[in-house]
Amino acid sequence: MFRKIAIDEALISAFVERWQPDTNTSHLPFGEMTILLHDVQYLLQIPVEGRLMSRTSVQLDHPEVGLCALLGMNSEQLSGRSEALGFASRGKWYEKGGFLAEMASRYLQVNGTHVTEAQSYLLLMLGSTLFLDKSRDRVRPVVKLFLDELEEIDQYSWASGTLAWLYRCLGQASRAGAWGVAGCLTLLQCWIYEYFPGFRPPVVGPDEAWVSRWIGQPTPGFVADPNVRLAVYRRALDSLTPSDVFWTPFHQRPHQVVRRS
Repeated sequence: MFRKIAIDEALISAFVERWQPDTNTSHLPFGEMTILLHDVQYLLQIPVEGRLMSRTSVQLDHPEVGLCALLGMNSEQLSGRSEALGFASRGKWYEKGGFLAEMASRYLQVNGTHVTEAQSYLLLMLGSTLFLDKSRDRVRPVVKLFLDELEEIDQYSWASGTLAWLYRCLGQASRAGAWGVAGCLTLLQCWIYEYFPGFRPPVVGPDEAWVSRWIGQPTPGFVADPNVRLAVYRRALDSLTPSDVFWTPFHQRPHQVVRRS
């Protein structure tokens, strides 16, 4: 997997403002651009090939049963109907998703098997990297459904699932009156860095995943005030031309390397 980078919220906001949910593309002065599957594979090093991550590909009957087993909870505690849990008053666990920090604390206290320990760890990792929600501290229960059979985890197209979730989140965030944005913002920000050199930090040496190149790197001309940064990014995007884009950061013919892109 990869380590998250420090998210530049002003940079993300500037691109979200130009997102068109009908086409899942960013509208720029010279045309449209978007994140593609080969970008996800190169940046995050997660597989494109595999089974579609859809609700039809997993068993949907009573997913809360598996969650109870992982976290050592009963159904009442899971749904927030019991005050036995210290965080019950913060909202229904099952309907809104579980708090990552509290999940970590709970699953470490449960005497589970090696399988449940692995599932718990993966649920926390995926919820804090690929499938973040707006709060950035919860993970949706549906993610657990794809972890029920550990031996089948590598058979899923995690890249397409990550990209589909990000598309959906960007579409929601682009609507008038929306607040915040969910999804893998590490993917979005690093995609910006790779394709738009004017927004990127100094390039550092390659690591196990392309996103690792940008860990700890400040944006050029970094300004502490996010409102000032947002105004700067808006002006830069307004004047963007095709010559300001690095069109092939990974490969001259990426579709030949990642066939489904």
